Amino acid sequence: MTLRMSELGLVEMTRKRTRETIGRILCEPCLYCDGRGYLKSRQTVCYEILRELERDASDLFGRNVVVAAHPEVAARFLDEERPALEWVEERLKARVTVTGAQGFHLEEYVITIA
Repeated sequence: MTLRMSELGLVEMTRKRTRETIGRILCEPCLYCDGRGYLKSRQTVCYEILRELERDASDLFGRNVVVAAHPEVAARFLDEERPALEWVEERLKARVTVTGAQGFHLEEYVITIA
């Protein structure tokens, strides 16, 4: 590491960013506008749904719950996020069914009691 001296006799140092920004972690390039904007990532939408289920736990306890979401979000629930969904089901003593809804925006979902 080399340090430079400024005209005032001060040591100049720079810091290199080594981690991604929070926006890059929680979002992904927009698939509707060919990457000019950003959307919440599929994982972020899954966690948002899980938080809402936990927040509404008293209303959902022991009930059959249906979550309609974009097909790619639903697929993620049935694959990578399955353990988290099972944990919520156990905590709520409820059956949570996730279905893919054609025509839903990636960030759109609806939670209903069946």
